[in-house]
Amino acid sequence: MRQLREDTHLILDGEVRVYRRERSKRWQAAFEIDGHTIRVSTGKRDLA
Repeated sequence: MRQLREDTHLILDGEVRVYRRERSKRWQAAFEIDGHTIRVSTGKRDLA
């Protein structure tokens, strides 16, 4: 299993990865659909 960064969280049994990119104040989410990685901004500055 690959090592996750400190600011990365897995949710929904690991199906969705929530993380903060360098130089970004907002959280991003990544998941796969039909073998394609989809990345979106959550638009949120904190996870709470």
